[in-house]
Amino acid sequence: MRIVRVSGKTPKGWFAGPWNSTLAVSVGYANAGVDEPHLHTRITEIYLVAKGTATMRIEEETVRLSAGDAIFVEPGEAHTFLESSQDYFHFVVHTPGLSGNGASAEKQVVSRARLGLNGLPSVRTIDPLPEIRAMDIRSHNREAWNQEVEKGNRWTIPSSPERMAGARRGEWSVLLTPSIPVPADWFPRLEGLDLLALASGGGQQAPLFAAAGARVTVLDNSPSQLARDREVAERENLTLRLVEGDMRDLSVFPDGSFDLVFHPVSNTFVDDVRPVWKESFRVLRPGATLLAGFTNPVLYLFDAEKLERDELAVKHRLPYSDLADMEPAALRQWIADQRPLEWSHTLDEQIGGQLAAGFLLAGFYEDHDHTRILGQFLPTFIATRAVKPPR
Repeated sequence: MRIVRVSGKTPKGWFAGPWNSTLAVSVGYANAGVDEPHLHTRITEIYLVAKGTATMRIEEETVRLSAGDAIFVEPGEAHTFLESSQDYFHFVVHTPGLSGNGASAEKQVVSRARLGLNGLPSVRTIDPLPEIRAMDIRSHNREAWNQEVEKGNRWTIPSSPERMAGARRGEWSVLLTPSIPVPADWFPRLEGLDLLALASGGGQQAPLFAAAGARVTVLDNSPSQLARDREVAERENLTLRLVEGDMRDLSVFPDGSFDLVFHPVSNTFVDDVRPVWKESFRVLRPGATLLAGFTNPVLYLFDAEKLERDELAVKHRLPYSDLADMEPAALRQWIADQRPLEWSHTLDEQIGGQLAAGFLLAGFYEDHDHTRILGQFLPTFIATRAVKPPR
C-alpha cells in the first residue's frame, strides 16, 4: 500500500506515474482550474471533478463541469480552463503515463486564438457564494444568538437567585473564559463603579456586578440576550442599563464613561477585533481596566466536525473565517440553520491590538475547555487584564 497526500502549498501536482512507480498512467490533482492553452499529441487527459465547479474550453466549445463529472480530452484537442470556483478540486489522469523528455515533448502550447479566446481574460475564480459574502454579518449573528437563547446555550442561562444573594454579600465570581474564575484581585472595588459589560448579555455576569454595587451598562448584539439581563434585573430589583449594539462601535457612549470594561469570550463573532480595543480604550477613564477573554486561534486549525467526534485533524490555515474557509455547501447549511459565524483572529490582533490601542498588559492566564478533546491537550482560551495609563 502507498498513500500520497495533496500538498497544500501548490495549486497542482502529481501523485504517481512512470517516474516513481510501475503504473501505466500518471495521476495528479489541481485545486484550481489553470489557464494554460495546450494540447497533447499522444496522451488522453482525463479530469475527474471532486468538488466545486469549473468551465473549460475544448477547441471552440465551452464546457461547464461540476462535482462528479469526468471529461476525457483526446490527443490533439486544444483545451484550457476559463474559470473555477473557490472550492474547486479535480483529479487528473494521463494515459499513457509518460515521464521526462517524453512527457514534455508531447505537450504543445497553443494560442488563445486556436480556442477562439482572443480578447477574453485568462482564468478567473468564481465566487460560489456572492450573496452570502455580501450579507450583513451583524444581523445574521444577532438572529443566531437569539436562536442560541431559545436552544438554552450555556452562556444564555441567567444567574440563579442563590448566586445573586451571594453577590449582595460580597461572595461572587465570574468567568471570562469557560472554566477559570477571574482572579478577585483583577477587579477594583465594585461599589459605585461605572462598569460596561461588553458583548456580555445573557443574565449572568452583569446582574452579579450590579448586585455587588456597580452601576452596570450592558451592550450586546442580541435582544434575546439582553432580555435575559432584564429578566434577572426585574426579579432581583436591580438597575441595569441595556443597550443593543455592535461591540466594535461604542459611539453611543462619551469618552471616559467607564471605570471597567468586562468583555468575555465574544469577539470571535466579529470580523475585525481591533475596533473593539480602540473603542474600549476610548470609553474608559485614565487608569481604568479592561478585562477580556478570547479564543486561542489554534482552535480553528482543526476540522470542526471531527472535533465534535473527539478526532483531531488539522484542516485550516490561520487566520480562519467561516465565510472564507468553510466549504460552500456546509456554509449554506450553517447559514440556513442560523448558527453564529466565527473568526479566529490572531494573537497579534487580540493582544497586540490591545497594546496598539494604548493599553498596558497587567495580567494574563490561559484556560482549558475540558468538555472538548482539544482542551485535554492545550489551553484554547485566554484572558487578559489591561490598564489604560493614567494621565
